[in-house]
Amino acid sequence: MRRSTQEEESIIDAAYDAILDDTRLAPAMLRVAGLMGCGHGTLMQWNTDLIGPPASLLCFSREPERFQAFFGEYLEHYSQFDPTRDIAGRFAGGWFIDERDLSPRARSRNPMAGGLLPAHGYGGWAAMELKHGRDMWAISFERDADVPGFTPEGVARVDRIAGHLKRVLLLRYRTAELRQVAAIGLGALHSLSVPMWIVEADGRVLFGNDAGGPLLAPPRALFETRGQRLKPASQAQQAAFAWLLAAAAAPLRARGGALGLQASDGERIAVQVLPLPPHLAMTQPWQRPLAVVLAHPRGGRAPDAVLQALYGFTPAECRVAAGLLDDCTVEELAGRFLVKPATVRAQIKSMLAKSQCRRQAEMIRLFASLAVAGDRG
Repeated sequence: MRRSTQEEESIIDAAYDAILDDTRLAPAMLRVAGLMGCGHGTLMQWNTDLIGPPASLLCFSREPERFQAFFGEYLEHYSQFDPTRDIAGRFAGGWFIDERDLSPRARSRNPMAGGLLPAHGYGGWAAMELKHGRDMWAISFERDADVPGFTPEGVARVDRIAGHLKRVLLLRYRTAELRQVAAIGLGALHSLSVPMWIVEADGRVLFGNDAGGPLLAPPRALFETRGQRLKPASQAQQAAFAWLLAAAAAPLRARGGALGLQASDGERIAVQVLPLPPHLAMTQPWQRPLAVVLAHPRGGRAPDAVLQALYGFTPAECRVAAGLLDDCTVEELAGRFLVKPATVRAQIKSMLAKSQCRRQAEMIRLFASLAVAGDRG
């Protein structure tokens, strides 16, 4: 296979730049259309049964208003007549080119080829399957009526970069999924009543929930975020807080700690600095170690929601955690909660797995550092 040209390599770079920047995808795909000698196209997705119109992932055109009018009619009425569906079931990389794959009679009788395209000033279209499987992804190109037909050279140029286009779409799809999952998880942390921050070892804030907002500004400022780093508002306490951060984020022997900080209104607030739970900890050498900072205003307590959010404990497991802190035996917990001892043992086993603690004593120390105070009644 002929090696990619400098222009094609430049288009590949532009496509990869669009993985994290949505604004760059349409210009990159428009350059891909240029390889085919046209100035319009779409990225489309069908499910495998091909029922209904495709999901338009992107439209790109040198004349966007005209093309949007064309594509709107396509989605509303004409997608059912689109022969592009015929490439489904072939290997990824299969092409449909109307002037090659449809006879003159079939083109004239096809409502899309003989009606919709010429009505909007287009002379033909080609489509390539980029991904086949549960979902089919295709890229289509529409040429103006005054542009000659698609050439083998143009098809070959797109073929050479098709693998990169597929990877770009897969990475964009996976990134969108991860963003959605992250948004759900962060939303859960925002719902906690306990102020919380996730920080790097030097205090740089990666996340702070809504409950922590009032502690960052007068009249109740407990922390400041100068240079995006979380520090006690009182300079006299900054060194002790920095030591706790370093200890909690230590790569091998991370340990939690606590200290009392004074807010600007004079209130004394207990602050815990805790290692990130093992199942959430960063594992790659290039990832910076993280710590969790929790603030407990007077009269407040770390709610069961902390255990639920950080470790996935059930409400029943949170009650067992509180009972273990009361130094209850398995039999005493079973009597307290009106269940069999085997049920309590199964809950403790589940809690050990979720917290990644090897021994019950180790897990109880973890609960103590979290100031667990669940329903003890």
